[in-house]
Amino acid sequence: MVDIRCPGAVNLRLEVRACPVCGGEVEIFSDEYKTRCPSCGTELFRDLASCIDWCPYAKKCLDERSKKKEVTTLK
Repeated sequence: MVDIRCPGAVNLRLEVRACPVCGGEVEIFSDEYKTRCPSCGTELFRDLASCIDWCPYAKKCLDERSKKKEVTTLK
């Protein structure tokens, strides 16, 4: 079995935001799409919906995924 890991995951960034409902501090990491406010439970989403928008490895990952799709399609 092949172990596939994102090379960009080692470069995680932490953002701290204010919850729009209660004003509490909410932490969200760069590999997370959404999180919940620990104070009130409001669900918050990242401004960037995909790591493709910020990760320096995105092009390489997309190229590899494209190649795997081609191989799968040929089978």
